[in-house]
Amino acid sequence: MGRLKNQHYRVLDHNPEKLTCRMEPTRTFVITPTAPLEVDPQEPVHQVLNLTEYGERAVSLHVYSQPIPSCEVYLPNSGTYSDVDLHNTSEYGRLCDGETAVRT
Repeated sequence: MGRLKNQHYRVLDHNPEKLTCRMEPTRTFVITPTAPLEVDPQEPVHQVLNLTEYGERAVSLHVYSQPIPSCEVYLPNSGTYSDVDLHNTSEYGRLCDGETAVRT
């Protein structure tokens, strides 16, 4: 529901030893219930924003086609990033250990 701004970034420089990066903003899209967005594999770094000027609440749902154990979280203003472990509720159609889900 609502609308969100999606900002794509091009990574210009990426240093895993120092956890630094340089990026530049590229394309932007407005995401709405009737205009969803698929992440571009050529530019997977993106930022989803609920802008105050939209004046409305928004909800987004992110669906991944396979388990992803971690991702890089970029901080464009500081030129750094960090690796973040991700946790899945289910993998390959089966609930993960220690997780609960609502079943209908």
